[in-house]
Amino acid sequence: MNTTNANEQKHTPGRWHVGQIRGQFQAVYGRLGEQVADCGNYSIPDKEGEANARLIAAAPELLAVLIECEVLVKQYPSIYKQARAAIAKATGGNP
Repeated sequence: MNTTNANEQKHTPGRWHVGQIRGQFQAVYGRLGEQVADCGNYSIPDKEGEANARLIAAAPELLAVLIECEVLVKQYPSIYKQARAAIAKATGGNP
């Protein structure tokens, strides 16, 4: 049963995009330009921070697609359980 819908989502609305903070570190910004995540620091390589930022920026779209696909994977209990767990992790709900 899909217990998550757009009205329940508490995260910053997507689409998110990757940008930089003062031209130096990778960051993720919401559609209104608000900073969602800071993905760079001196303890990780720039390319790793950029990869982290890209993954985080894709999160709202990935979550939306996973929620839509949830019904399709019900016939595969292992995959369904993993999908429910990932959705719950992202939304703060129960698997």
